[in-house]
Amino acid sequence: MTAHASVASAGRSNAAGRGGAPLAEPGFAHLLHQADHWATWSDGGQLVRIRLDDMSPDHRRRTLAYLRAHAEFFHTRQLDTLGRLYRRGGLSDREFGDETAYLRALDPHVWLDDTALVRRLVQLTPTPPAPARRRRFLPWRLR
Repeated sequence: MTAHASVASAGRSNAAGRGGAPLAEPGFAHLLHQADHWATWSDGGQLVRIRLDDMSPDHRRRTLAYLRAHAEFFHTRQLDTLGRLYRRGGLSDREFGDETAYLRALDPHVWLDDTALVRRLVQLTPTPPAPARRRRFLPWRLR
């Protein structure tokens, strides 16, 4: 199982490989709004849910980087999900208008950083230590 094959949804890994746009199935956006699990596909094609607490720090860092690299995609999928809900009668005209206006006004990266999944990943992921400042060695006579 690779982090690059992971999609925050129940989406299949991208045939284009690393760095390509992820493919996702309808109804995935709700997974960004929960903070306990990350859903991914195994090499055998099975949907696997991984508890965020059980992930290694490196895996959490890679997952967070993946989500942030695809913020525009996830933002667009959230808008698509709202459209499907509206067409099925799950949202009133006013709710749909308010939600889409709110989402369109937000930068995709700001929106993604405010989802429960990303907030929890940030909370669990230790920040790498700042690089040590190098001190220049000066011979005693030059000090």
